[in-house]
Amino acid sequence: MRSLGKSLRNSVPAIGLGLMTAIGGLAAVSLAAAPAHAEQKKPAKVSKAFGKAMGESVKASQAGDWQTTLAKADEALQHAADANQTLDVQKMRTAAFANLGDKPNLVTAVEAQIATGALPADEQKKLRELLASLYSEMGNDAKALELTRTYVADYGGTPTQYAYIAQASLRAKDYPDTIAMAKKAIAASAAEGKQPEERWYKMVITAYHESGDVAGYQTAVAETLKAFPSDDYRRALVMAVDRAPKYDQKAVLLDVYRALQGVGVSLSDKEKLSMGSLAMRAAMPNEAEKLLKPLFDAGTFGGAGDPNAAETKDLYERAKTDAKSDRNGGLVSSEKTAAKAATGVVYVATGEAYMGMDDPAKAAELIQKGIEKGGLSADDLALAQLRLGVAQYKAGRVEEAKKTWAGINAENGAAELARAWSLFAS
Repeated sequence: MRSLGKSLRNSVPAIGLGLMTAIGGLAAVSLAAAPAHAEQKKPAKVSKAFGKAMGESVKASQAGDWQTTLAKADEALQHAADANQTLDVQKMRTAAFANLGDKPNLVTAVEAQIATGALPADEQKKLRELLASLYSEMGNDAKALELTRTYVADYGGTPTQYAYIAQASLRAKDYPDTIAMAKKAIAASAAEGKQPEERWYKMVITAYHESGDVAGYQTAVAETLKAFPSDDYRRALVMAVDRAPKYDQKAVLLDVYRALQGVGVSLSDKEKLSMGSLAMRAAMPNEAEKLLKPLFDAGTFGGAGDPNAAETKDLYERAKTDAKSDRNGGLVSSEKTAAKAATGVVYVATGEAYMGMDDPAKAAELIQKGIEKGGLSADDLALAQLRLGVAQYKAGRVEEAKKTWAGINAENGAAELARAWSLFAS
């Protein structure tokens, strides 16, 4: 004759919860397919009263009469002689409450199953996951989070569980935990061969941003950019420059534009015009001419539709004239002047101008000379190192460029721009 427990497992219908919660959809708990009870040395004898009540509870469940199922299960509970018999009763109660849609009592029944200590390890794991899900369904986020944390600590988590904890930590402004859990979600998803969700990356970005960790923020943006390429992330990588303690936009804006171009951002026509104007102010006419020529050739500026046509046309004409002068010996003369100068300022400026002539090797040579000659202010030295790294990078000396960028120590924005270049180059 089959045991009562075996009879239950073969006759009680599956619980159709269909839960879709904040931590992911969980499979329905199936009593019909439940594993054996946890090992017990000497099972208690099944009394006639317990067997009768449980048999009637099973019969009622098969007929879909869940109120009678509960009543008879509650009657059987009074005669349960050990943890295994109590567990059988609580499984019936769980089935009834689930089919009645009574989540508060369903939680109580699931907790009672776990409390018996008679559940096999794999069944307990499933119910603990379900319990966290139920609390979330009922809006008790604090309890759901508590249970999810302990579950993850004991078993490890799924990507969605890690992300659930990360989101809660972000709301609580616990930035270290947000970062740790969101990164675990990303890693776990990748380990499963799946594309991690973009919102998980965004949680890491937000945590670093709100905590004021600019280096961490830029690193997080760069990692997100690799997974989800877009101009938004490219811009964010560079525009972290405005978080520099003493960001000097007037001195650094041309380098900002260069970095935006360097990481692949498509500049607008207005930005190109602005960049060309800044290049002219910095005595970089070849760079300015390359930026402005397509705009004027297309009639975007300098024509009838340009309210500042006279001014922009004059800018372009000066760029062409000065660029030609530089190419026809102006930079060679500037290099000679630099050799005689007391500081390295002219060397640096001349090297920067060679960048505009697409000669990064020459640019790196002269900027390096300027740095070695000295006499630069702390901010100017940082910008010279930034530009030296760019020249080295464009000359194909990537590791050398990274080393140069890593040596920048300044608060004017040069360090943040250098980090953007370096992260993009990695």
